[in-house]
Amino acid sequence: MKRQAYRLVPASRRERVTLLGDEVLARTGQFVSGALTVAFIAAFTSYMFLRIVDLPYAIALAVFVGLHVVPGNVAQQIAGAHATPAEIQRITHQLGLDKPIYVQFWDYFVKVLHGHFGTSLRTRDPVIQDIAAAFPLTLQLTIAAFLIAGFFGVWVGTLAAVFRNSIFDNAIMTLILVGVSMPIFWTGIMLMLFFVVDMQIFPLQGVLTAGATVAGPTGMPVLDGLLTGNMAGFSDALRHLVLPAVTLSTYPIAFIARMSRAAMVDVREEGGRVAGARVRDVETHQEVTVSAKVVLLATG
Repeated sequence: MKRQAYRLVPASRRERVTLLGDEVLARTGQFVSGALTVAFIAAFTSYMFLRIVDLPYAIALAVFVGLHVVPGNVAQQIAGAHATPAEIQRITHQLGLDKPIYVQFWDYFVKVLHGHFGTSLRTRDPVIQDIAAAFPLTLQLTIAAFLIAGFFGVWVGTLAAVFRNSIFDNAIMTLILVGVSMPIFWTGIMLMLFFVVDMQIFPLQGVLTAGATVAGPTGMPVLDGLLTGNMAGFSDALRHLVLPAVTLSTYPIAFIARMSRAAMVDVREEGGRVAGARVRDVETHQEVTVSAKVVLLATG
């Protein structure tokens, strides 16, 4: 009986070199991307620091010039329509409005740097006190908008990447483009017309319903309602918070969704390349194993 000849099939070095080259290129790309990201963050931080240093001067100058350009007498407005000339003169001297313009600006800027923003013409309280009172509500709105934007932005961007180039993806990208281009104040007006005027689901304005109060340590009604167990106050504050938070989050949702989609597409493509390289490596390994077994059988 004639023995059948078997030929040893060597492992393909070209495929192994290709796999090694892909790995080197991937690692090099990651290193370059990381270096560029660090350089961009450093440059952006330096730029923003310089801008922030200059920002107080620009804001102070703009506010000061605006107060002097607007027609009317500030002392007259503070004193009231029925004030006597003596009262107006007293307020003018008290505020330093009779000093030279550069002296007024210097005094104003020094007081701003020390946190003295004057007295509110509406509430007659110190401006810094009004800012401190409104800060917890502003922080509550910011946190709510951030949570909404982060959740829906990542979720929508991931779905758009999973169904890439489909009708769903095109619809999502169109909505993202609209969300980026649409002014927030216009979005707020449209939401008010639909959910407040037509549907009557949410309240029109305010933080709480008239007469309702939510006491707590943070000054944020939603969080204070949860901490103190005041579920009625919590639900009322949440209903008042939904529309402003959604309106404020529309642009961040569009931005985060676009970035999430791009990142997800890159990850899926990179995963496909890595999976293909692993398949080639497994096939080469199997080919070498089978060849070795054939040689053993032929020589055994």
